[in-house]
Amino acid sequence: MKTVSEIRGEAFQRAIQAAAGPVLAHFYTSWSAQCRILTPSLEALASELEDELQVAKVNLDHCPELARGYGINDVPTLILFDNGVPIASLDAWMSPQQMKAQLQGLLADYATQRGN
Repeated sequence: MKTVSEIRGEAFQRAIQAAAGPVLAHFYTSWSAQCRILTPSLEALASELEDELQVAKVNLDHCPELARGYGINDVPTLILFDNGVPIASLDAWMSPQQMKAQLQGLLADYATQRGN
């Protein structure tokens, strides 16, 4: 069972570039109830899709520069990265089943584009 890893702001870019595959980043704040509500769904996704992607969380309270750098105005924000490059944003309010289906579709499309 894979868990959601926490990435600190200063290590974020290195971590997503060094990842073995795509990374779904959950940008959150400690004071947001909506972010806390989303956490169990992301933990389940991390376990279900562990062979296809990594799921990480980034606390914007500790690294507001990432919010500015990625144009994040609201939390929670979900961005899918591959090789350190953002390839898609996801709606944080969809159901876990919808999110899983959308992620699998994005990963399949992106793999096809890359020739995998």
